[in-house]
Amino acid sequence: MPVFLAIETSQREGGVALCVGDGPVRVEPLGGAAERADVALVPAIDRLCRQADQRPTDLDTVAVSIGPGGFTGLRLAVSVAKMLALSCGCDLVAVPSAFVVAESLREEIGERPALVILAVKGDNFWATPLRAAASGWRSPGGALGDARSVTLADDAVVIGDEHLPASVRERCIAASIEIIPPRFDPAATLAEGRRLHHAGQTTGASELLPLYPRPPEAVTLWQSRRARDAANRTAPDQ
Repeated sequence: MPVFLAIETSQREGGVALCVGDGPVRVEPLGGAAERADVALVPAIDRLCRQADQRPTDLDTVAVSIGPGGFTGLRLAVSVAKMLALSCGCDLVAVPSAFVVAESLREEIGERPALVILAVKGDNFWATPLRAAASGWRSPGGALGDARSVTLADDAVVIGDEHLPASVRERCIAASIEIIPPRFDPAATLAEGRRLHHAGQTTGASELLPLYPRPPEAVTLWQSRRARDAANRTAPDQ
């Protein structure tokens, strides 16, 4: 029977899920900021495998929540998934984290169109419109935007955390659109990963990459400092 593993470390609190064939889904949570994911992830995978009487070398498919999300968590998940693929020969499936959120909240969303807002920075964010389908979710894809660029249907639901821009929150209140906090359930990552795998949407280890909506802040600061230093070196002496 196929052994399917899912990794969700896009946020501060995450976890891993494992399923053997059509058996039960086992979930091993990671303890957020108090438990460093870079230390806890591989032991959690090992524990799940042992609980299911499997070994990491028995894995057939690994699904990864690829973001947007925290830079370190995404990089860690992708690196571990690549390591497993290269050492065990398992398939890889990239699952956008907005799909994980939608699947985690499937009952709350129901048949309504949903807009998942992640990676908020000021009034800028990554927005992914989704609608439930017979199997999984339909979406034209995510994009960077702001309150002026997103379309909200009258029957929509917006999914966003405490960082949701006030401009979006005010639009929702004015239109009586429900706002739901996001959830990132490893079991939802597994469910969406299985659906995508069944549809043939796998990726090679060299192509698996985190979804970063914008360059990491450390990179932006380094580039800005480098450009400033270069300008100072070329400036004429006074």
